[in-house]
Amino acid sequence: MATGATLMLTLAACKQPEGAMPVPTGEQPNKLEDISRDLQNLASRDANAPMELSDDLASMDPVRRPAESITELSRRLATALGGTTLSDDDAKRVANQLFVVLAAQELSGSQIDQLGTELQTTLTGIGADAQAAAAVSTTAKELASTLTRNRKRWYHR
Repeated sequence: MATGATLMLTLAACKQPEGAMPVPTGEQPNKLEDISRDLQNLASRDANAPMELSDDLASMDPVRRPAESITELSRRLATALGGTTLSDDDAKRVANQLFVVLAAQELSGSQIDQLGTELQTTLTGIGADAQAAAAVSTTAKELASTLTRNRKRWYHR
């Protein structure tokens, strides 16, 4: 009986592990520069920018990502950023946040939520409409949730 109680207390205290944040390697820093430029083109309402952003996000590394989710993320970013003034630093910040969304495969649910909140805060700080920024955040969190291998188990709180 005591062993069962100890096991239950141990499992009750078990938290989903935090995953490591990815660091750009190889060609990824160059791809992040491309994504930064794509984001600035979205802000300028360049007609080709959403497609170019989708292509760059999808080809960041050899990992296959759902094309429809990447396209939706690009479309929502175009809505959020269209007509804003996006500095080089802001474009790089958003590009790095998108990199983490797409490259991190071990994030916990709480890390994904935090990443979505940070992305939304960055976008609204740049001047994006709050609803549009929230839509980007939702899409980014959904995408990160499909890509992570760090699934919440029944014994995680």
